[in-house]
Amino acid sequence: MGETVCVLNCHEQGIEVATIFPGFIQTNISINALTGDGSAQGTMDAATNKGLTATSFAKQVVKALTKGEEYIIVAGRKEKLATKVNRLSPPKLYKLIRESQVK
Repeated sequence: MGETVCVLNCHEQGIEVATIFPGFIQTNISINALTGDGSAQGTMDAATNKGLTATSFAKQVVKALTKGEEYIIVAGRKEKLATKVNRLSPPKLYKLIRESQVK
């Protein structure tokens, strides 16, 4: 609910807001992720490696913004489904994530 109030307040002031949900993007985020002992993971997760390039992601976001979209999901099928599951039942999504291969 807080997100909705924020968007409405911004709209009343003439500020356009878009909510963007990225899927996996090929970045160094998993390489730089810290392990339990504080050291860098040092490897790229398979899901991140198979994700969109940053350029492809950016182009899709710009295209959606140009069309005036306010709720933008740039992701694969599984990630898009996850956003819907999260809206219906956040605990269910948390359980699915814990049980998945993504670390």
